[in-house]
Amino acid sequence: MPAPLSLRIKEQYMAKRARGLSQQIAADAVGISVRSAQRIERGELQVQGQQQQGRRWRTRADPLAEVWDSVLVPMLEKAPQLEPQTLLLHLEQVFPDQEWYRRKRTLQRRVEQWRAPIWACPRCDVPADAPARCAGDLRFHGAQGPAHHDRWCGA
Repeated sequence: MPAPLSLRIKEQYMAKRARGLSQQIAADAVGISVRSAQRIERGELQVQGQQQQGRRWRTRADPLAEVWDSVLVPMLEKAPQLEPQTLLLHLEQVFPDQEWYRRKRTLQRRVEQWRAPIWACPRCDVPADAPARCAGDLRFHGAQGPAHHDRWCGA
């Protein structure tokens, strides 16, 4: 699919065409190809901001399917602070016959998604089940203070 053009370029092109210039000259004047000019006139060219949304379904088999629920989730439940790199090193030791380094970014995303529901406050990373005593501790919340924490986490 061609790169989207700005609305301003499309409007400039159409204004030049309305003044009677040919496709070639109008396209050259605004700095686009004749092919893009043809697409503008047919209404096929998308303007920036009207781009199609990316797909929401999986296009490949899950590369972590065999180890996620059986190996990694139990490890993360025991120690939620484990980093994806640590998990990757563990997988390389337990399953040396597979190339885990190729799945590093997938593992990073999966761990991030797994942790998302645990952390309730997007600013100070206070756990959703934080004890009430932390609400008054400014060291715990940094400069945001307890009012910030009450607003987000309700502790």
